[in-house]
Formats: sequence, structure tokens, C-alpha cells
Amino acid sequence: MVEPTQSRPNAAGQRPSVRARALKETLAFLDEYRPELARMVEVDAPSDTLCAIREALPVDWISAELSRGLIEVIVDELGAHDGLNVWRDLVTYRLRHSSVIGPLISLATTVGFAAPWSFAKQVPRGWENTYKDYGSPRVSRDGAQAVEFRWCEVPDYLFENPIHYVAIQGALIGVIELSGQQAESQIEFARDIRQVSASVRWREPSAS
Repeated sequence: MVEPTQSRPNAAGQRPSVRARALKETLAFLDEYRPELARMVEVDAPSDTLCAIREALPVDWISAELSRGLIEVIVDELGAHDGLNVWRDLVTYRLRHSSVIGPLISLATTVGFAAPWSFAKQVPRGWENTYKDYGSPRVSRDGAQAVEFRWCEVPDYLFENPIHYVAIQGALIGVIELSGQQAESQIEFARDIRQVSASVRWREPSAS
């Protein structure tokens, strides 16, 4: 079995990790809903990345260096914008179909309590279930139709490899769109103070 890489314990030099469950769910989602992309990932993604994901237990941590191989091959194929939408769709699908969270989302939507802020403020609470040593997230309101996510103590690795934020931005947009709104995100890096911030804005979906 491939041993998932563990994060090292010092501040700026930390090597972040991702829960294997999240990466396994990404591959499963591609297999079922984006089979052509799944086939491309199978051919082009680094073999050590795919091996680590498949052999790890769901609760294991896999190093960001290994998980990056999966993100890179998707972004190389689709571009950053369409690649971001993969993680948006994955998050909305996974949460809506969760046996625990799904019924709550459905109820909130039905009774009119599915406000974007209600979903946004859950992100910091669940962050450490998926990400390790990615920085400590906080969320705040930014006007009537936006929120700002801010990560402090972000390790150098993530500034050197910002492609990880394609997946993160997609996930944040997916969380907000659980409310039925249409969202977009912009991200800013402040390496000198080791902070990353993402503004997520929303609006009513366009009529089809």
C-alpha cells in the first residue's frame, strides 16, 4: 500500500495534505458523470497520484504534491474556468445526495431558508475534515450578495502552486450555489503576510 505523505509540523514550510476521501469522490464523480474526462485522467494523470488515491483508506491524508497531479491534468484539458466547474458540480452533487446533509438542504430550500450565508458559514466548520495545513479559514459577509473567505498562516507550498485554488474556488462556488443562486469567485494572494482571500459573489440565476 502506498503510504500517504504526512504534513511536516513547521509554519511556512508545512506540506499540506488532502483527505483521501475527497480525492476518491472526485474520481468516482468523473467516472459516473464525466466519463470522457475520467478516461483522459486515467491516461494522463501521474501514476503515483492515481495509485496513492486508490490505495489509501478514505480517512488517510494524501500530500498536496500528489493530489496536484489530478488537478493539473483536469485544468490542462479544460482550462482553469471549466476545470473549476468540475469541482463546483462535484460539491453540489455530493452535498445534495448526502444521506445526512441532503435532506437538510432540501428542507431549507423548500421553506425558503437556503440563504447563501447559511451555507458559507459552514465552510470553516468542515474545512479540517478535508484539508490539513492549508491555512485557517474564516468567513465574513461582504455586502448583501457576497462573502469573503480568508485563510491565514498559509504555507509557502500553496503560494508556489496556486493551481490548488482552482479546486478550492470551485468547491466554494458549489457551496454557495446550493442556495439556488449563481455564484462567481475571485481570489487574491498576499504571500508577504501569508494570507489568501476569496470573494464569492452571487446573483439570481439568469432565465433560460
